[in-house]
Amino acid sequence: MLGDSFISEIHPDDFDLRGVTDLMFDFNTNTIISPPSADACILLDPSRRVRPVSLFFDAPESLPQYQHSYGTPHLFRCSDDDAIAVNNAFAKAKGTAISTSDSTCLSRNQISRWINAYLEHFDIHTPIVHRPTFILSATPASLLLGMLAIGGCIVSEHGPASKAYEASCHLLAQYEQDLLQSSISDLWPIQTALLCIQFGAFSANPRYARQAQRQFSLVTDLLRAVEVQVRGVQSAQDPDWKDWVFIETLSRLASWTCILNAAISLLDPESTCIAAPQVTAEMIVPSNDSLWRAPSAEEWARNKEWQAYKPVNLVETSRRVFTGEYPTVAMSSFGLLTLIGALVANICARERYSPEMAPVLDREYCAKMERSLQAWETLWRSHPHAEGTQSMKSDPMMTECLCLLSSAYHHLYMGQELQILKRIAKEPQCHLAVPNLPTERKVLVVIKYAATSWLADTVTGIAHKQRKAAFEFGGLGPMVAYETGKHSCSGSSFQELSS
Repeated sequence: MLGDSFISEIHPDDFDLRGVTDLMFDFNTNTIISPPSADACILLDPSRRVRPVSLFFDAPESLPQYQHSYGTPHLFRCSDDDAIAVNNAFAKAKGTAISTSDSTCLSRNQISRWINAYLEHFDIHTPIVHRPTFILSATPASLLLGMLAIGGCIVSEHGPASKAYEASCHLLAQYEQDLLQSSISDLWPIQTALLCIQFGAFSANPRYARQAQRQFSLVTDLLRAVEVQVRGVQSAQDPDWKDWVFIETLSRLASWTCILNAAISLLDPESTCIAAPQVTAEMIVPSNDSLWRAPSAEEWARNKEWQAYKPVNLVETSRRVFTGEYPTVAMSSFGLLTLIGALVANICARERYSPEMAPVLDREYCAKMERSLQAWETLWRSHPHAEGTQSMKSDPMMTECLCLLSSAYHHLYMGQELQILKRIAKEPQCHLAVPNLPTERKVLVVIKYAATSWLADTVTGIAHKQRKAAFEFGGLGPMVAYETGKHSCSGSSFQELSS
């Protein structure tokens, strides 16, 4: 991962980055991005000392009224009713013939720690459950168990956390069976499925990973069903808080499905989940935190008024970025992460289904994606929070955007070689030879950029990151760190860079 994002003591000036920074494309804040030339420079300047462009001077995040909520603790206290709800959820799962839930009973203290871990350390990276309206005792059992599983994993209580995960999956499977007899669709099953997918895909359990990939089809189907039911509500000009929360949550679930699809494609080169994007013409870009985390309808209305809030169409914005144009709209950090996730998923899908058997650099496709990535990067640089990304208290999703940007270039130029390296790491006896990387200049830039990021990780301390990863980072950071490490293992990396 771009290690200097996480530690203030490490600066790019401390390292010899001339071979990287000389190749960055020029960033002119006064002009709209134009298609890059044949020898266009790539990759974000590691210093990231940027200023918002004029388009974003009036963005909500740049105004003095804007207050971010990440890093601000809001402790949850478990009541007797909450404890009863949790243990009833386990009992309900036990009724579906799940053996691992036998004798599972969480104390109030344990429930508090797990839910607080979820809200403090996971929700800031994956904000798909509306925290202001979250009431534990009223939360559906399957979703509640999924949240507890994530929280238990964060505090390293892996045994009972796995039981909560398996119980959640069983209840979700039961819901899927019941859905055959009903046309009613809610958002909580989609939230549950996405949490189960993330738990399973990033675990070290192959059975969980396979189950996560199967659950993707359920998410796709549920998103489609809900979208059909709310099509009229989405187009409403002035929804109230309740309707807005529903529409916004649906947008976040569709967006996170895209992001998670990209993450799993990066994580597992043999994954079978290529989720069809369920994005309709009415889908909006996820909003900023001041609206999403407003604690009441009154504060939400006030924030909406001073921001002069206008929904941003996700389809139109995505189309502009994919064609290399600069969208003339202010984007939230969640929206930026959604767009780069879609670009990465596109690159990985093409990499997987490419008919060529040998590693090859498709110049026409690379040029097209370079324009798209440059348009996205310009949009990222324009965001008011880009300037503070190097801070430990920065917007977590802005930092994770850079993780996916790094992976986008890894897979654009060296995707098939990287897959071979991953296969060798996974199956040392597979008899595959370590690939010799192409000598294209851009390939060498990516290798050196990866090596610089890995150096920052090394200076921080890999053991420290292993201990603190669940508390400080989302799932994308360590995954990209693994890919940067793989680049350093290639047979020709050091020789080519030194020459």
